[in-house]
Amino acid sequence: MGLLNEAELKSLGQIQHSLIKHLDSLPSVQRAHMHYLNETVPSHVHIHFTVSTAGDAKSDISALLGVRWPTGAQPIPRESWMPEIQSEFVAKKEPSFLVKGIVKFAHKIQKLNFIYPAISKLLKRFNIQSGFAAEIYVLSSLCVFISGLFLSSHWKWAAATLAILGVVRIVDIWATQVSILLDREARILRGFERTLVLAVLNCFELATIVGIWGIYFFDFSRSVAFSFGFQVASNRSELVEEASHAAQWIDIIGTSTSLMLLIAVVAMALGRLTSDRFEESRD
Repeated sequence: MGLLNEAELKSLGQIQHSLIKHLDSLPSVQRAHMHYLNETVPSHVHIHFTVSTAGDAKSDISALLGVRWPTGAQPIPRESWMPEIQSEFVAKKEPSFLVKGIVKFAHKIQKLNFIYPAISKLLKRFNIQSGFAAEIYVLSSLCVFISGLFLSSHWKWAAATLAILGVVRIVDIWATQVSILLDREARILRGFERTLVLAVLNCFELATIVGIWGIYFFDFSRSVAFSFGFQVASNRSELVEEASHAAQWIDIIGTSTSLMLLIAVVAMALGRLTSDRFEESRD
């Protein structure tokens, strides 16, 4: 700790203060505890945060802060004494009213999505990490649209239904990516690797959605629809008919969405590389 400079100490103090305030604000927490360890070589700043509730015995809390568990005592699972910390970090005010307006609008759109919160609640009910909800949601959506490509080539009503669902899903993708890019609180504690994987899955979703549009609007065969979808998603729209307004709009929507996903990943990468300069978390 003694080797930290003034800026590092200030940053560490802000993080500690924010974490303690967040833990203290949880209804089940009676008191938050913080203790510092520096026993390894090379030495480093190593801090543990634990919490106690009204029903915790004093000996249990002492054990959490100490070196060994009391003989004969029932161990407390980690998830019971260290609640999941979400995006409650150091609050940074956004100076741009335009950014605030866009983020607020994106959040309103996100609230219309009831499927993702339902998946998250279901995982919590079965004591599964809720962070998996995003992956499950995106993978489920991708499976639906891949299946939809095959259904759309057989039934026109299926193509129409899935074409509308595709529009809804692309709006949802835009709202999510805009929030990650522009909302400081949403960006904190989000892993770059996780964001990258989800963005790639979003590109596959986009390709299948565009393929379904190709089947519905232009009666493309399944193989041509596959090719059309991936061409638009990769900004190589060779199958677009210049005289067709529908094809041009599909190309504009698909290409802009794929570009937005690319920009989001690049921005996250740059933010990760320059996190020390801008005093933001690497994750």
